[in-house]
Amino acid sequence: MKRSFIIGLCVFLLTLFLTQFLAYQQYHIVREHEAKKVQHELHTLSDRVKVMLKYSMSATRILGFIVEKYGVPEDFDSIAEDILKSHKYIDALQLTRNGVITHVYPREGNEAAVGFDILKDSSVNNEALKAIEKRELYFAGPLNLKQGGEAVIGRLPIFIEGEFFGFSVVIIRLPTLLDAFGIQNLNGNFKYQLAKINPATGLQEYFLKDEINLREDASVSLDVPDGSWKLYVSSSPDPMIYYGVMGFSVVGVMFSLLLSAFVYQWVEKPEKLKKLVEETTLKLLATQENSKTTLDRVSDALVSFNKSLICIYINQRTREIFDLGSDDVVGQHIWSQFPELSAGAWRDTFEKALSRQEYQCLEHFFAEQGRWLESHFYPSKDGVSLFIRDITEQKQAEQRLANSEKYFRTLIENSANAIVLMDSQGNVRYQSPSTARISGYTLSEILELDGRELVHPDDRDHARKVFQNVVKSPGKMLHAEHRFRHKSGRYIWVEGYYINLLKDPNIGAIVYNYYDVTERVKTQQAISHEKYLSDSIINSLPGIFYLYDRHGRFIRWNDNFELISGYTSEEVSQMHPLDFFDEQDKELLREKIESVFVKGKDEVESYFYTKSKKKIPYYFTGCSVRIEGQEYLIGMGIDITQRLEAEHKALAEYREKETTLNRINDAVFSLNKQWEYTFLNDASLQIHPRGRNKTMGRPFLEVHPELEESPFYTMFGQAMATNKVMETEGYYPSLQLWFSAKAYPSNDGLTVFLRDISEKKMAEQEILNLINDLREKNRNLQQFSYIVSHNLRAPLANILGLAEIIKESSDTDRACVKAMANEALRLDQVVRDINAIISVRDAENERRETVTFKEELGWVISRLTSEIKASGASISDDFKVERVDSLKTYIRNIMLYLLSNAITYRHPDRKPVLHIQTSMEGAFVCLSIEDNGLGIDLQKYGDKIFGLYKRFHSDDAAPGRGVGLNMVRTMAEALGGRVEVTSKVEVGSVFKVCLPVNIKGK
Repeated sequence: MKRSFIIGLCVFLLTLFLTQFLAYQQYHIVREHEAKKVQHELHTLSDRVKVMLKYSMSATRILGFIVEKYGVPEDFDSIAEDILKSHKYIDALQLTRNGVITHVYPREGNEAAVGFDILKDSSVNNEALKAIEKRELYFAGPLNLKQGGEAVIGRLPIFIEGEFFGFSVVIIRLPTLLDAFGIQNLNGNFKYQLAKINPATGLQEYFLKDEINLREDASVSLDVPDGSWKLYVSSSPDPMIYYGVMGFSVVGVMFSLLLSAFVYQWVEKPEKLKKLVEETTLKLLATQENSKTTLDRVSDALVSFNKSLICIYINQRTREIFDLGSDDVVGQHIWSQFPELSAGAWRDTFEKALSRQEYQCLEHFFAEQGRWLESHFYPSKDGVSLFIRDITEQKQAEQRLANSEKYFRTLIENSANAIVLMDSQGNVRYQSPSTARISGYTLSEILELDGRELVHPDDRDHARKVFQNVVKSPGKMLHAEHRFRHKSGRYIWVEGYYINLLKDPNIGAIVYNYYDVTERVKTQQAISHEKYLSDSIINSLPGIFYLYDRHGRFIRWNDNFELISGYTSEEVSQMHPLDFFDEQDKELLREKIESVFVKGKDEVESYFYTKSKKKIPYYFTGCSVRIEGQEYLIGMGIDITQRLEAEHKALAEYREKETTLNRINDAVFSLNKQWEYTFLNDASLQIHPRGRNKTMGRPFLEVHPELEESPFYTMFGQAMATNKVMETEGYYPSLQLWFSAKAYPSNDGLTVFLRDISEKKMAEQEILNLINDLREKNRNLQQFSYIVSHNLRAPLANILGLAEIIKESSDTDRACVKAMANEALRLDQVVRDINAIISVRDAENERRETVTFKEELGWVISRLTSEIKASGASISDDFKVERVDSLKTYIRNIMLYLLSNAITYRHPDRKPVLHIQTSMEGAFVCLSIEDNGLGIDLQKYGDKIFGLYKRFHSDDAAPGRGVGLNMVRTMAEALGGRVEVTSKVEVGSVFKVCLPVNIKGK
């Protein structure tokens, strides 16, 4: 009893463990199967997300490309409508300027969004700024729209010349997004949730009604590219699956109880128990085979490897993709079976998944199979499972799309012809880049203009009729040529072809392909105009025109030829050029004609014989030309009858004028328009020493180059330019004479009358000098009288006052007597100054003599010996000019006054250092004396420095009367010179006396 119970209990526990373990394995297989279903569903959603993103990226890039290349299109709604028709997962398109929404399509229902600035709204600007930072399409949302509802918003930043312009925006409402993902159309086997981290709060928000436990094993997520949101997928399996597992577990318990009961009762029946165990094992194996069958039905390839990278399982899709059998792979090491994958990105990703125990994904080109494969790595502690999807067709389609787009864009942008797409009203919807090169207008500019107004007014009716025929003729190509107003304002000729493709769903427009033919039309017009112009010119020539070949056969002649000669056109065509000349002239004409063909051109004067035997003097020209390989003579004949008569008359008049002009005393000469001498009378030979023969025909400036800057030449030019009689006076340097000149312009040039006024000018100059001298002396006398009266009156008044005091006083006051004596001395000094000034003025008439600067300096130093010793002054000299013809008294006193002043007004803190020198400056000899004394404030006293009795320092600083500098200037001006001074207070002064004199010696 006890043994049977123990055996039955052991059988129960063993069977229970076995059945529950199998139940657990079945549960684990179901969970793995559900997880793989979720992963497969997630990858399917990933493909749909990529498709949706490509649609969005294509739409935003198309709109962004148009804005970048051609500016904001005026027909935004039309373009947006076309884009939306080919992108089914987009609800609306928007265009922003910076952050402000300026355009939206469809307008209806989205009006509230226009004018909204997304960059200023803190709730949405983070994701907008992220798009600008990345410079690529970025998805924001789901967001609550201004116009209502929730949507995902994709923004592609537009940059023009490196500057941010705005966004190209796609709006995908939440229902559309879910429809694009296929969520709304799927069965209830899965739960979905769309989540996003709120950029303001940092918390994750959910937008779908399904509740998903994100910590469940069967819940996985997908990071949506180009956005900050996630899509979660969780399995919602049929409960019956888990009920089957639970049922199996319960059956296992019941089976264990029954088996233990059976063992307890029939321990002696081992065969029956063995059979029962085998039946149970078969059921479990059948369950495992069912799981393998399920995996073989998966559309993706599935390969499992253990920890040692030995393949333990491949499904049917794997065998189909790689053309393998289970025996070829199962049990083999991965790198031995696929050595081409043992290096590179595929192996790196494989090992990364194993080392990190994280899901990895990689797109890889499998060269051996020539396929693009997308591998998904799912690592676990027991090994790794691979889901492999064949994406070759998808990659090929993407490449074809990219190549097609690049080919089309390159073809359009580099075409020499302009391509324009228009609607049935003629409104431009698109133009190729070459359009701007031809017309000058960008797309944005052409959209603002009425295209009909750009056609030349004379061509508008024809252009309108052609366009109407185009609208009425779908699919038919029609030619057009008219003038078109370029952006610069000029008109250009364009030729092109229209074709109506409005009914073509891929085009939906009238295509106009045109090119600039202005040069061709201008050439045609020029040829036509040239023929008309040449005929008009030939027939409008005042003389006769002729063109004949080397044999004398006339090719062309004008109407005047027939009119003057009296011959008809038929007669001229049968005549020879020599037939129109007298016998005695024919030999000369024959030589001239031959000369034209030899030299290229020639001319002759001869008589032209008419049909009526009338002789007319003509001037004939001839020029050799080659036309289509043939040599011809082309020329004109001008009737010179009037010229000959005029020449005879002019010759007679000239001889009469020449006789008359030679009789007058004034010099008369004539210049033609080229400033060449045409006439000289006898009196003018005085100023033309070359003589008449060497002067006639020569240019004026060649004969008198020294007069180019003179008033004469200037006046001659003005008279010739204004055609008015003009006169002037001036000095003739080469003759040292004064002349008055009067110019009479004419159609032939200029006639000039010159009169010698030197004596008159000398008399005027003497009078003017006398007047100026009197004025200066009068001014000096007025100043002198004022100063003298002032300086005499003061001591006299003081003497008179002291005399009255002595007169009224009984005792003679010694102080008064001493004061009277001082005032008498002052009066005496004033009288001496007056005598000195008068003596200077009287000395102007003294005889000039050669003055040696070195000798005069020695005399001055001898006079100032005591002052020089007392002050410790040092004097140096540098006489570059040693001698000069002048008044010795003036030169000596100028040096005396300037050196005396330099010592008197020395600086108390340093010994005087004086330097005297002479130099030549133009026509002046300049005597300079430089000191290091007190200096003078020229800003304060500059206009008074040479005044009589003007002092600029106190008696304490330096005694003086203010007479010396006045005397220096008086003597310098008397010699026709000037005095200059430069000075700086506390530094010193330089006095320069410049005298216009003859230089002796050096």
